[in-house]
Parts: sequence; C-alpha cells; structure tokens
Amino acid sequence: MQITRLWRPGTATPASEMVRGGGYFAQFEGFTPQMNAGFLNQFNKLAIHENWSKREKARRRDEAVETEFAHYFGTDYHDVAKWQELCGLVGIEIDGLSSITKCKKALGSRKVMVNLVNLGDHLKNGTPLKKFKNFWDFQRYTLKPGRCMSRTLAKKNAFVSVLLRHVA
Repeated sequence: MQITRLWRPGTATPASEMVRGGGYFAQFEGFTPQMNAGFLNQFNKLAIHENWSKREKARRRDEAVETEFAHYFGTDYHDVAKWQELCGLVGIEIDGLSSITKCKKALGSRKVMVNLVNLGDHLKNGTPLKKFKNFWDFQRYTLKPGRCMSRTLAKKNAFVSVLLRHVA
C-alpha cells in the first residue's frame, strides 16, 4: 500500500504568510517573528519582549501552541480531509481512513506519539517530526521544559486533543 500525502512540510502555510495572515506571534506589536525560529526559541523571545512573569509565560505558552495549531489546521472538525491530512502528517497510512471516526481511532492509537511543540515546528519550518522508538523516549522528551501543554487548553482543539497522551 502507498501512503497518499495531502500535505508537505513547509508548503501549506509558509512562515511569511503566517506573519501576515495571523498566527500567535503576529499579534504582538513591536515583536517581529523570525521565519525559521523554532517555537520555543521564538516564544521565549516573545516572553522577554512582553516582560511576562513565569506564571503568565506558562499560561501563554499553551495558548500559543493551540493558536499555532489552529492556524495550520483550522477549527472545522467536521472536515474529513483535514483529519486525513493530520494522519498523513504523523505517518499514518490514510488508505481506508474514509471517516473522521476512523481517523480519530488511528490518531488515538498508543503507537502514535507526537510532541505537539515539535509538530508545530514541523508545520512552520519543516523541522523533522520526531519519531519515538518507545513511550519512555516520548515521555522523556515531552517532559522537558516547554514541551508539555495544558490538558484543559488542548482539549479545546479536537485536532490537538486526539494527540494528547498522559506522560506524567
């Protein structure tokens, strides 16, 4: 079987369009997002620019991940093509995934371990999507500072919530 790709990293929404058309970082006056910067690097620079406290920075980080993800995938959770696109993006063969339910089931598999911050960098810059050999490697990577997302905020976006894994 052949994997059908609906999307190629770095082509769906170039970083230059993201700055003009929205995205989390574009909303802050006086802050110029760097086109090739990773999410954490860019977010930390924004936090310094805005002089956020640690508490505010933590709150805003989750909001930024969610907003960036919505920027690329939108919020039409009834579009099977978007669900298939997400499946293909994380390496799931989309042949036979003809419904949203089938896509969600495939994405919810314990074998699908995707760090949301890394996925955001992959969408924005084409940074390689990290593949984890086992849950322990995924957990160790995800629990590093700035790579986790609040479960409450993540559940607001169906595309994000299906990729949530309990790591702590």
